[in-house]
Amino acid sequence: MAAEVEAPDEKREAPAGADRRPDSASPQDGRRGAASRRAGGRRRKLAVLAAAGLVLLLAVAAGIAAALSAYPPSGLGSDQGTARATGAAAVIADAVDRMAAASAEVVSSVAETAQSAGGESALALEDAVTQAALDAERATLDLASLDLNAIPSTEDPTCFSLTSAEVPALSAESQAAVTEALAQVRAMGEGGFVLIDCASGTGIAAGADTAVYGASTYKGPYAAYVCEALVDGGVITLDSACPVTPGLNYESTFGLDASSYPVRDLLQALVANSDNDAFRVLRGAYDRRGYDTWMQQFGDQALARGSLFYPTYCARTSVKLWAHIYEYLESGSSTAAWLSELFENTHVSFLRVGVERAGVDATVRNKAGWYVDADEPQYNCTSDAGIVQVGGTTYLVSIMTAMPYSDAAAEAYEDLAAAFFDPGVLLALR
Repeated sequence: MAAEVEAPDEKREAPAGADRRPDSASPQDGRRGAASRRAGGRRRKLAVLAAAGLVLLLAVAAGIAAALSAYPPSGLGSDQGTARATGAAAVIADAVDRMAAASAEVVSSVAETAQSAGGESALALEDAVTQAALDAERATLDLASLDLNAIPSTEDPTCFSLTSAEVPALSAESQAAVTEALAQVRAMGEGGFVLIDCASGTGIAAGADTAVYGASTYKGPYAAYVCEALVDGGVITLDSACPVTPGLNYESTFGLDASSYPVRDLLQALVANSDNDAFRVLRGAYDRRGYDTWMQQFGDQALARGSLFYPTYCARTSVKLWAHIYEYLESGSSTAAWLSELFENTHVSFLRVGVERAGVDATVRNKAGWYVDADEPQYNCTSDAGIVQVGGTTYLVSIMTAMPYSDAAAEAYEDLAAAFFDPGVLLALR
């Protein structure tokens, strides 16, 4: 598959062709079959899973022992017997409740699974405990309270905590897998990533401040600006006619056949199909309607209006943007709910494919960007960022790279996403 190439516009105010692909030829169409087969293998880390199962059983056993020691084994009447059973159940429930990913229902389901699995009971137990851990509901923190500037800027993958939670430690196997996948990316272009568990405030990062050309990754945050600041701000509606600003090198989809377009149509094309002309029309009309004020809250002047419609920025700034986007999408606004659905159905998502490859079920809301320029490599990009929901836990993730887009670059990106969405890593972050 040939890589998509932009034709640079004058002064590079609105690079043409960035990320546009016909619906029948997305960057991952040619690789989806192989990725699905790999995901079907469910890359479980047996040592981690066995440990998770053992910890759960030990917690229950400890609860039973504590309960029984509190209630003498003999001389109990019927009322005392009831109290003993109640006390045991309470202590067991408390022991299980202290585990980051379990509940009373988990204990029951694990036992039933192990009993019914025959000779494969150990593996069934491991899978059941792990799946229950991933599925357990975990409340998302107030993301605005997290100091995202405290994410380490180290070049090597480094775990961190933005709360009072202990800094997590990956297993040697998980650490090696992430490090190797990052090396494959950097063999094709510099880059960095940030992953944050939004329930614990812990995460892992590398090269968080490495700024690369963002290409169409920025269409997602810009769509959020239009929806939050302008639509919900009462300046326009989704049905407003967005006027076309002349001279922005429109190519084919918008800007050439009409003097205005409904905001709703432009945003849908912008997010779902990464349409460049829709981006040009929106930025030409709405950059001066409050964008500067909205942008300043993220503390990165690279996002300011200037010579580039597509800014050069880093993974740290990217997760700041998506932390804000998450809070907006969860605000209860009907416009936010509509935008959230668009993010769930982006036509291109390297991140979604990578998470699938890790073998976990997830909901991904994202916006990718990709570009190749042999003459001006500073505009190369294979990047993606967004919000990933795995079971009951929300994660913020951004992988920003200067890899020139190619099938090999997309594969490397997806391998890196798969490495840190492996269940062993996700459980370690708790």
